[in-house]
Amino acid sequence: MNSRNINPLIPFFIFLFCLPSAAQVTKVSKDADIFVKPGGEAIGELNEGAKITKLGKDKTGKYIKATIEFYILAESLKESRIAGVIGDTQTTGKASISLLGAKKNAKTITISVKVKNSGKTNLDMSALMLFSVMDSKGNPGNLEIMKSKNSIGIIKPGRSMNSELIYIFAKDPKDVEIAFQSKLGGDQVYFVLGF
Repeated sequence: MNSRNINPLIPFFIFLFCLPSAAQVTKVSKDADIFVKPGGEAIGELNEGAKITKLGKDKTGKYIKATIEFYILAESLKESRIAGVIGDTQTTGKASISLLGAKKNAKTITISVKVKNSGKTNLDMSALMLFSVMDSKGNPGNLEIMKSKNSIGIIKPGRSMNSELIYIFAKDPKDVEIAFQSKLGGDQVYFVLGF
């Protein structure tokens, strides 16, 4: 057989199918204790038949690191909001917001966002009114309107606007989060910036 006639994708698919999977889904075969760390005190129990995802073994091989998917009532949590990250899009009211990027330089945070109007009427986009940026201690960043780009505008239905918003903090901020609402007093969506 002439090797020139072999489809070049065949070696790729052979390689792909030979890769070990990073995680395996399985079911618990009997009631089992769960631990925060190998050899620690049991913090709960999984019943027979519960589905888990195996991630790996500990050094001794006696314990398997695993995850489970579950739901909990939002009212049971101190803070029930879910924050998106850079690259995510979230919707509230008649607007959706995409966090395109964020960077930090000492006390200055620069955020790139895309706001899209999903409603049937114009969206009055005012970053000063609709966005808030805070650190983990609740300290707000102050919007630099003159340095920001497209911090104010009217967005027509079905259209979007990219903005670059610059916020200055009094102290070097840690664990910065953005909140956005499509109208004053409306539902908010949140994003964490990763710094």
